[in-house]
Amino acid sequence: MNIFKNEWGDPEDPDGISVDADVLPDGSLRVSGTDYGKSARNFSGNDEYDYGLHIPADSIPQFSLELLKRSFNLKGPLTFSKVKSICKNADIAITTWHD
Repeated sequence: MNIFKNEWGDPEDPDGISVDADVLPDGSLRVSGTDYGKSARNFSGNDEYDYGLHIPADSIPQFSLELLKRSFNLKGPLTFSKVKSICKNADIAITTWHD
């Protein structure tokens, strides 16, 4: 399920970010993102840069509460980096990946 998408810059070659979140059959959560366009090329050398994290099913209740706590006190938008920080600060074990 797409939970965030934003594009900016040249309409012919836009920069952008797209973030998806999916609950997997085992109850775990997968959050994946793709940065694309010039900013991705400058960072990774490719047109797209993919990354994500996986939260095990048994950590979802704690993650949900931590996310709510953080969201109610957050200044600015929730970002992928902030989700990783929430997990780290709450000692929620995650698996991450990137291109």
